[in-house]
Amino acid sequence: MADKEKTGYRGQEFSAFHRTQSVARFLSKKIAREMSTIDLDAVPYVIYEGDYKPIALIETVKDTGQSFKQTGVMRALANMAKIPAWLVIYKVSTKNNPEVDPKLGPIKDIVSFRVKQVAPTLDKDFTEMTPKEYCVFEVNVIRKKGIENLEANHLDKD
Repeated sequence: MADKEKTGYRGQEFSAFHRTQSVARFLSKKIAREMSTIDLDAVPYVIYEGDYKPIALIETVKDTGQSFKQTGVMRALANMAKIPAWLVIYKVSTKNNPEVDPKLGPIKDIVSFRVKQVAPTLDKDFTEMTPKEYCVFEVNVIRKKGIENLEANHLDKD
């Protein structure tokens, strides 16, 4: 993870570009409709035996009260990679994050999370977490289990 936010901005250009209407400028509308793309928000990783190893996939979304977010492609990818996947819904604070460089402009903080594992098992309910609980969850669940999974797979190959 980068130590600090570098730009305070995520470009929307590619998001707009890969939509059907935009792609149809260059290909037929039928082919443009068939081109499917998703973004993947986070891939926690560790350096294991000198290699970068992904240990989970995470889809994040701003909390608008929704109870569902499409995760089918991420689940399929996680199952292929034999790593877990999580849906993380975050609620934005009315206060700014005090650790963001003021040159980047004000960026709101996060006040809570709703987290659900979506692969290899699909949790029925979300677990609500404070920001501190989410950070501890990332270390104690995602990273520790990811390393355990790598070690188990390494032992299977011996």
